[in-house]
Amino acid sequence: MERKIFLAAIVLVAAVPALAGAQAFSDEDFCRVMTEEARVVNLNHPAWTGYGIRNDGMAVHCLQKTIEYRIYMKMDPRTLTQEWKDRRTRFWGGRVCQGALLDAVRNGWEIAEVLQVPKTPQFPDGFRQRVVATCR
Repeated sequence: MERKIFLAAIVLVAAVPALAGAQAFSDEDFCRVMTEEARVVNLNHPAWTGYGIRNDGMAVHCLQKTIEYRIYMKMDPRTLTQEWKDRRTRFWGGRVCQGALLDAVRNGWEIAEVLQVPKTPQFPDGFRQRVVATCR
């Protein structure tokens, strides 16, 4: 079952660049493909992907032209310095600013990574960091 889901996700991701290269960018087509990708990705989530890192799935908001990839990281929120946030923003931009996602950003879509960290006495509700890709 997991293998079928993984293969379906690969097919969907491969379809997005084909959409971008074959014709002018279409918000409707992009939304449709990304909504299906989110459906497949969210089937088995949350899923631990590494030590202290959990993929909490993704959300697609077509009317707002927003996609959010949700990640949980087991780390102390006090370590999220401005330097860390700057590095994470560069990392996220490097992942997003290519292919169909780059086309989407250039056409007004916001592609964000939402990081959630654990609750601590200093942060009783936990801490969320939203990193938005900015592409040149």
